[in-house]
Amino acid sequence: MCGIFGFISKSRINDELVLQCKKGLSLLQHRGPDAENYYYSDYIFLGHRRLSIIDLSEAANQPFFSGCGKAAIVFNGEVYNYKDLRQGLNVRTNSDTEVLLEGYLKYGNSFFKRIRGIYALAIYDFRTANPTLTLLRDPSGIKPLYVYRHNEDLVFGSEIKAIIPVVKNHLTIREKSIWSYLHLSYIPEPYTIYDQIHAHTPGLLETYSLNDLSCSSTQLNSFDFLSRNHLSFKDNVLETSNLLQQAVKRNLVSDVSLKMALSGGIDSSLLYALSNKQQSVGGISVSMDELEYNEAGIAKVYAKHLNAPLEVINLDIDNRLDLLNRLLLHFDQPYADSSLVPFYFLTKAASEKTKVLIGGDGGDEIQNGYSGFKSLPLLLNLRRILPNSLFSNLYNHSTLFPERLVRIYNKAIGLIDSSSSEELLLKWGSWLPAVPKQYPFNPFLRSIENNDQLFESNEKLDDKGLIVKYYYHHRMQSDYLRKSDMMSMINGVEYRVPMLDEDLVNFSLSVPYNQKSDFKRTKKILRSIHSQTYPVSTSKMVKKGFSIPLDTWLGEKNLQYVKNEILRTDGIVKDYIRTKYIDVLFKTLTNRTLQRYCSRATAYQRILILYALQNWYFNLKR
Repeated sequence: MCGIFGFISKSRINDELVLQCKKGLSLLQHRGPDAENYYYSDYIFLGHRRLSIIDLSEAANQPFFSGCGKAAIVFNGEVYNYKDLRQGLNVRTNSDTEVLLEGYLKYGNSFFKRIRGIYALAIYDFRTANPTLTLLRDPSGIKPLYVYRHNEDLVFGSEIKAIIPVVKNHLTIREKSIWSYLHLSYIPEPYTIYDQIHAHTPGLLETYSLNDLSCSSTQLNSFDFLSRNHLSFKDNVLETSNLLQQAVKRNLVSDVSLKMALSGGIDSSLLYALSNKQQSVGGISVSMDELEYNEAGIAKVYAKHLNAPLEVINLDIDNRLDLLNRLLLHFDQPYADSSLVPFYFLTKAASEKTKVLIGGDGGDEIQNGYSGFKSLPLLLNLRRILPNSLFSNLYNHSTLFPERLVRIYNKAIGLIDSSSSEELLLKWGSWLPAVPKQYPFNPFLRSIENNDQLFESNEKLDDKGLIVKYYYHHRMQSDYLRKSDMMSMINGVEYRVPMLDEDLVNFSLSVPYNQKSDFKRTKKILRSIHSQTYPVSTSKMVKKGFSIPLDTWLGEKNLQYVKNEILRTDGIVKDYIRTKYIDVLFKTLTNRTLQRYCSRATAYQRILILYALQNWYFNLKR
């Protein structure tokens, strides 16, 4: 697991550009504290920061050159099946990096279809008079890869911060990304906050000619969100169990020790059990003072049941606002998922024990684990059945309900009152009120038309296929995976996700929707497997999010400062959000009448969204 950086140009790279490239590479030091190396010639710069996991010798450092000396690779990630793939290849090291490069040279691009792992890679091939650069990212988008392309230059890196020193004078803010962020608390890929930088599409293989920067591309790996298998529930449980065991075995490949991030959930505890069947893997769980957010108790039950090692770490967090500011800015663009904080402390604690942490991310997306998998099919059906003329009257009757039900009622009516299934899904993920009638007045100063679409217009998915793709290709890739990558790598920890093993994902997406969830239950198949290992009562537990109590983090001590920052007239928030709404939002924290429209927890999250945007903007202007 590492950080990669590269620059190619149709013009010769001068000394100043080399210095800028070195600066960009140095900003990835946290991703690879073990080694730094780079290579450059007249038209290309390749840089690498290494976190040594497989083949710890210096011989495996990157950029790595082929035996023929005519190709080089920089690579972030792991290839779990590299030992199988090395058969028939002329390799000099025990690294997965060399297997990638030599496999490409021998078999071409088709070789990449055989690899299983997490990766973002760049291969410089100068065997001919027309040198090329090939970019590829794993099909789930687990490892990040950002690309800047403008005029005669192409720059890529594991994080946006590495690209900026080279191109900062050519960047403009993408306004549509701000609208998306205000609703979602993150910016959906492939977009970023900048017009000129995008996230490389997962599974897309792009090859650039260094002579003229022309590009050819092919979607090498992708997932099918439409087809369904015809197996029975029992057979789907059995095959899922087999593929889970295979995925866990792959993820245990390492030349350093590994640990398991163990929460109270189904996914991580299932992986914990399967891992300890193959070798002793210690668990790490975090404990918080706030009982509502503390899952260490159930983690201890799992460890005791398996007689497996577990370490519980108490999160006693000081300097809350200073730390929050630093972590928010680390994302290089507006981002406001509050679970980044406990995840940071989890990986910080893990970094003292190991370089590799295994987590349960992805299980909810492939096995219908969120509440939306239960509710959204009904809402999508109602959208088609109910006539639009009903909605204005339905909104008017919301005051007849108790406080908590008013919020649920208004949210449901606002969702059903959508022009399309795609619009409904966008509203479902929105933190700020997507429909003005959900709140006493519209918080936005301007129209939010032309917002980024969630799906390509040529997709022919049914409602359930849209729901699965929404969670998998939208929220997971752009929010959850970015959080886990950024907050693990800031602490020099590789975070592995067996649930996103390519073979397991392919099969899980083929399982009929109703076998994975119905209106009463989520994650039915994984719960069935879980109950074969743990007490049945633990397999029936309701999902809890990994988050922090924002009212503690943004309590009275810091709240006035946060409000003052959001209201600053030299900031960016004033261009999008009404000052009156900001005032009402802060009053909602104590006003029960306003809480009929917005809960305290949601109000704090909306405050965080606005604060993170302002914080990013002021840092940009420094």
